[in-house]
Amino acid sequence: MLFSHPKDFTPVCTTELGYMSKIKPEFDRRNVKIVGLSVDSTGDHGEWANDIEETQGQAPNYPLIGDPDFKVSKLYGMLPADTFVLRRQLQRVDHSQYLVEVAAGRHRVDEDELHLLVGPEVSTPVNWQQGEDVIIAGSVSDEEVKETFGDWEAPKLYIRVVPQPR
Repeated sequence: MLFSHPKDFTPVCTTELGYMSKIKPEFDRRNVKIVGLSVDSTGDHGEWANDIEETQGQAPNYPLIGDPDFKVSKLYGMLPADTFVLRRQLQRVDHSQYLVEVAAGRHRVDEDELHLLVGPEVSTPVNWQQGEDVIIAGSVSDEEVKETFGDWEAPKLYIRVVPQPR
């Protein structure tokens, strides 16, 4: 099974890759190989794997393909042919440098309801349920987070977590 993620060092994808590592034995039991794909280079994957292990409890235990030229992702229709992805230097302090993620958490009904109530500045981690913490989008400045949500937790500078707004 090939699954893709837009960029390394994005908060929702970090939760998803950790989750896939935890459930890999179920894929193995069914003789299914899992492979991840990101538009960043394989060089970035190693550092990201350390973050995933630190924040999610398990590093990826399956291959991650680097696709910086989008050949694989476009070949399999994972990105539109005219997709432009921001290139950025990996900066751990300025959240605005990180790609804004589309959708999140993969529980679309709850996610849609949350977006109606709060807006697009929040995302949800893998397997999110109503009432659990949410992730602040990288496009929202720390000042805006403080004003809108108050204090937050940051297991990594690109992962800012707050309780679900009511």
